[in-house]
Amino acid sequence: MSNAELVSDLMVEVGPILELHGIVEINGEAQWVLDVDGELAVVAEYFEADNRLFLTADAGVPDPSARLVCYELLLAYNAMWRQTGGVRMAVNGEDGAVLQIADIAVDGLDAAKLATVLRNFIGKLGEWIDIIEMDPEQSAANAAGAPAAPNGAGAVRV
Repeated sequence: MSNAELVSDLMVEVGPILELHGIVEINGEAQWVLDVDGELAVVAEYFEADNRLFLTADAGVPDPSARLVCYELLLAYNAMWRQTGGVRMAVNGEDGAVLQIADIAVDGLDAAKLATVLRNFIGKLGEWIDIIEMDPEQSAANAAGAPAAPNGAGAVRV
């Protein structure tokens, strides 16, 4: 079995483990959309050249008045790569949409490990969504006196 087939099989197995609403493979392109709860989605893409599975999710668009504070928080979080297990945050597009990204080596990957990584990724995503959707004044106050990363920054280990 090829690694691409392994990842495809793992996607089928992980849905029931996490009680996802659904998983849709996109045109046989080694890309899947994981419907977490009917509103939240994670995109998983397998890259054969790297033999890695990349996870990407939309964490929202910060209020224009809070973008600077939000982006500073994202940069500080990215600098903590040892604590975050490689989870990264990015800004995408002119509207300033924030993405959460992680990648996993496929070698040695099984359904239990993938489920754990996805569970942690989804949990961390929920924290980021809460931060990004926060009232701009609250966000600025939190950034001024809080650590640079959401609670449990090391929760996702990939």
